[in-house]
Amino acid sequence: MGIIQIPRHTHVNKDGSVCEAAASMFPEAIHGCPMAPESMMNRLQHIPLVLIPLIGLIYAGVFYYRYTKALTALKEINDFTPNTKCPPCRETAYAMWSPIVISLCGGLGLLLPLLILLIPILLIIGLAKAVIGMGQGIIKGAKHCLGK
Repeated sequence: MGIIQIPRHTHVNKDGSVCEAAASMFPEAIHGCPMAPESMMNRLQHIPLVLIPLIGLIYAGVFYYRYTKALTALKEINDFTPNTKCPPCRETAYAMWSPIVISLCGGLGLLLPLLILLIPILLIIGLAKAVIGMGQGIIKGAKHCLGK
């Protein structure tokens, strides 16, 4: 697990006010909320469930709860929270919001075509893994039988 670092900068708050922010370091995920795109990619197992209508809305609620807990924790650690108006914090803010947006779109059914494309791909990958596993078992069995 890595560490995200935001350098010392003049921070722009959501209301447009400016404050000086010291250099900040925090983990890739706080309370399950990703702080960087790399930590989002570690949670790809949720993608098929997030894309299902109505279930995605439940995930959006869970992700929003994690987001608010992460913002509260960041506010306690630092005197600011990452937002899109501050250029040094912009990537972190987008990484924090993207699971909520994706699951909300999936829960409303907007990403249903992506789910329809994803299901056959996952089935083909599973079938290929099964065939490769069977082939490796046959080869090991043949080597064992021929070796004696």
